[in-house]
Amino acid sequence: LAYVEDESGSYIATAAGQLQRLPLYLDARWILPALAASLVVMLLTLVGWPVAALWRRWRKRRFSDLRTERRVHLAVRMSLLIDVVVIVAVIVLLGSATADLTILNDALDAKLLALYTAAWLGVGGAILAVWVSVRFWRNGVGSRWARIHHTLLAASGVMIAWFFVVFRIAGTTLNY
Repeated sequence: LAYVEDESGSYIATAAGQLQRLPLYLDARWILPALAASLVVMLLTLVGWPVAALWRRWRKRRFSDLRTERRVHLAVRMSLLIDVVVIVAVIVLLGSATADLTILNDALDAKLLALYTAAWLGVGGAILAVWVSVRFWRNGVGSRWARIHHTLLAASGVMIAWFFVVFRIAGTTLNY
């Protein structure tokens, strides 16, 4: 065990590797709870979406009379669905790779490119969710609870997008 200071910083060196202090933005103590909360918001929204649609249909009410508001509402829900699909795909990929490392070969390239593309769509969806949330607050669309819900969706989307970019799930390379 040795404490080393060099141009890359300070770290503890062991026979097995290096132990280095991580910056706050990579600290699992806040990332995991924030990621879990974001996933809960997204999953509850996706589960509640058809229930809310049935409720509005039963009460003979529309989400909004404006076509553009209905479209952006749908686009945000689709970006949530893409985020959830990407997270499930990453979990399946990591589980498969842990069980059998031989799957990490050139045959995986097309699937990784599809995963990267979907993750980048999710990042774009987070930007859309923030824009929709701001727009709904400015224009007074929906009830106060609906606007709060859209704000939670925007915050969840930003957290998931940040996770995709920082941990390179929204990647650009096939080097693995």
